[in-house]
Amino acid sequence: MLESYLSAFLVTFIISGSAALLCFCVVRDALIKKWSIILIQSLIFASLNGCVFSACVALWGEDYYIFMYGVCILCGWQYLYKVTKENRIWLFFLICMTFSFLFFCASVSYLFYAIWMPAASSGLYIYKDVLFFGSPLILFWYPFYCYMRKLYLKVRRLFIPHMWRLCILPVMFSFLLWLQSVILPGDMVGVAVSCILKGFIVFCSFLTYSQMSSALNNAEKAIGEQERRKFLAHQFDLQKTRMEDLEAHAEEMRRIRHDRRQHVEVLKGLLAEGNVAKAREYLQDYEDSISKNIQPPLCCNFAADTICSRYQALAKQSGIKTILSLSLSKNPGVSGSDLAVILGNLWENAIAAALDASSEQFIRLKVVEKHEKIFIRMENNFGNIVLRDDGRYLSTKAGRNYAEGIGLSSIKAAAAKYGGIAEFSHNEDVFTSSILLYPNYT
Repeated sequence: MLESYLSAFLVTFIISGSAALLCFCVVRDALIKKWSIILIQSLIFASLNGCVFSACVALWGEDYYIFMYGVCILCGWQYLYKVTKENRIWLFFLICMTFSFLFFCASVSYLFYAIWMPAASSGLYIYKDVLFFGSPLILFWYPFYCYMRKLYLKVRRLFIPHMWRLCILPVMFSFLLWLQSVILPGDMVGVAVSCILKGFIVFCSFLTYSQMSSALNNAEKAIGEQERRKFLAHQFDLQKTRMEDLEAHAEEMRRIRHDRRQHVEVLKGLLAEGNVAKAREYLQDYEDSISKNIQPPLCCNFAADTICSRYQALAKQSGIKTILSLSLSKNPGVSGSDLAVILGNLWENAIAAALDASSEQFIRLKVVEKHEKIFIRMENNFGNIVLRDDGRYLSTKAGRNYAEGIGLSSIKAAAAKYGGIAEFSHNEDVFTSSILLYPNYT
């Protein structure tokens, strides 16, 4: 009885510990607690789990996997959320994949039994069970970790409408594994056949996950292509605006040269009459008329000046009050294309949101370059309902299916490129965007 109890405890402890370690390693970059605390708490849980299960096995011969699924999925799911604050759907998907891995390793163990120790595949636990159950876990842990980490990162990078559907596949395969053990148990079809069936189901599950991973990868590429097209559109808009400015400037110069002779003749006449004061007044009026047609730049940086001037004009045409304060040098250390992405997306979102506001529509933009940092802050009022999911703002534009706004994700990516951050917040009627860039970041 003591051998059975200790063997059951060690088997359960090893399986629980390997499953917990697998999950924590997959989400290691999202952990908000220290590894030491997580490991201590996991060891305590694995020990308690081993004690309870070994007692059940010794007293009632309770089925191991039914017990594990009932307790460990719920406890593990809740604990992972507590130590990561990740999306619960992602974590549930990870938990289900982890237990598919455990089923696979258990199938390999029972296949070993069927080949070398058929008599030991049933009955009380013995010390050799520790070796037979532990070996597949050690052998397959790292390959499964690499696969699950890669898949989980792909799932986490994307916001998929109705994300809960991701859990259908692992739940379905888990149900098939349970159904197989009920309808076709090992004592009916043989241990070897039962293990092969379990292994086949697990193989099909991870093959399906691979196909899903490819689909997610294609979706990610599609989003990247969409981002690239938007970036090129911003570049094209910059060049188009530059050409329009040059053409307008050239036209103004032609008009000034054309009118210069007439103005010179007028001045000659006034001076010939000795009317110097009148000539000075005429010259001042002429100078004022020229300066009125030449709009001073908002700042020294061409990209920021072009983008902000263009969108400021669009905002004013729409009746939106704009308040701008730009202090940016000609070469701030941030490429013009990245500034165009950040400022262009800020302006587009702000104008679209302000147009729906019921109160006085406004946009406030401040850009400051100081101490090798660039700080950008935009405030605008809005009228639509703001949707959020796990801290991310969701787009309400048609065709976006309430996914994260492409503009906001582009701003975040551009800020991260310079080691900075992009944060977004809102209160009752004002949406605030704050971006910090480090131009010398490498």
